Amino acid sequence: MISCKDATELAMKSAYRKPGAYDRLRLRFHMLLCKFCKLFQKQNTIIDDAASRLDEFAPKQMTEDSKKRILKKVLD
Repeated sequence: MISCKDATELAMKSAYRKPGAYDRLRLRFHMLLCKFCKLFQKQNTIIDDAASRLDEFAPKQMTEDSKKRILKKVLD
């Protein structure tokens, strides 16, 4: 069984890229047993959805290079 820390990291990364079959299985099993991580994943999905809608209204001030650097830090 993976730790809560590993589960939350996998949950966050899976929002941006599809994890492998083994990681998906480990995450799913952890979520079945841990109500706190399941709640975290649900809240994270809500935040991601809200942030993606915010982008529609926010001015385009961030450069593509900045976006790539931020995304790289999140995924690493």
